[in-house]
Amino acid sequence: MNKLFLCGHTGSDNRGCEAIVRSTIGIFNKAGFEDKAMLATFAPVQDKARGIDKIAELLPYGEYKNKAQRAISAAVRKVFKSKLAGQNIIQKTLWSKISQEALVLNIGGDIYCYSTPTVSMALNKYCEKKGAYSVLWGCTVEADRFGKDVIRDLLRYDVIVARESMTVNALKKVGVNESRILCCCDPAFTLETEKTSLPQGFVEGNTVGINVSCYVSSQKTLEAVCYLVEKIINETDMNVCFIPHVYNVQKCSGDLALHKKLLKKLSFYKDRICAVEADLSCTELKYIISKCRFFVGARTHSIIAAYSSEVPALALGYSMKSVGIAADIFRNAQDYVLSYKDIENKADIYNKFSVIMKNEEKIKAHYKSFMPDYVKTVEKQAGVLMERYLK
Repeated sequence: MNKLFLCGHTGSDNRGCEAIVRSTIGIFNKAGFEDKAMLATFAPVQDKARGIDKIAELLPYGEYKNKAQRAISAAVRKVFKSKLAGQNIIQKTLWSKISQEALVLNIGGDIYCYSTPTVSMALNKYCEKKGAYSVLWGCTVEADRFGKDVIRDLLRYDVIVARESMTVNALKKVGVNESRILCCCDPAFTLETEKTSLPQGFVEGNTVGINVSCYVSSQKTLEAVCYLVEKIINETDMNVCFIPHVYNVQKCSGDLALHKKLLKKLSFYKDRICAVEADLSCTELKYIISKCRFFVGARTHSIIAAYSSEVPALALGYSMKSVGIAADIFRNAQDYVLSYKDIENKADIYNKFSVIMKNEEKIKAHYKSFMPDYVKTVEKQAGVLMERYLK
């Protein structure tokens, strides 16, 4: 029986990950997949809390049962210099379900951007062994970060679906055959909105939404965010709303704690500043973002929510993905992305944001003409995969 697997999901506390799961399943349903998708997840409790179990069958990743099992796996990795030892334990439930007819989507959009993607490499190798179709879905790949092992792994995929053109070029550069590369927008561009209450103090159509994450939380960045807010409050009639996109309980991952820190620093302006503190889904957060006049965001999928809602936005970038996505939409990312590494003084974010404000109508007009066809690209490529592998 043909089955669709979504793998590598780290949990829905990250609303970007939730958005990828929801939108991907919706896209394949629209393309004609009628069965319930399988979702391999590291955080089934988070996913059940968000109702993901209603749209996908959850396949939890496992853990070592005891210290001896962990020690043996560590010894094997050391002796044979293999990073993949033990994955047969961690991915046992998933692997037991994969058949030769399966379409296995690795949905970790940026896992080939940072450290060695051990889980993905082991899954890809297993799919090759089983004869299952292995696809890296909606990804950004910074191939020059990795050595020969990861490059060989990229060459192993049946198809790599890149979410921006910079990744297409990077893949070609390391030898991935063009026939195995598809390109389209990130699946979350198709995400629906779900109406929810706006925070008290949020002025619909005249509020600047701001998202700040730990990835861009240097002292210089935080000072620049505070300066941005002060300038908005003092020089415009707009209000400001801090909007999280990761609720992870780990202190280094969640946005809420960082937003509270900023709110405390900006308490003098509390009558014009509000924040989303409720435990909202990705679709509810997108609804709030869609009601903003402008948006400034660090989390990639908060920016995607703004772009796809036709809200003029500035990305506080921390990797290639923000530049690549903006470049595909606007042809030139320079005015739409500011890397946190380039923030040297407190006025830097405001100066970039001023360009967005100045070009508000021009940006909206571009969205109107560009977005409809752009969003259809991911539906088209899902259709290609359906035709090749699930029919």
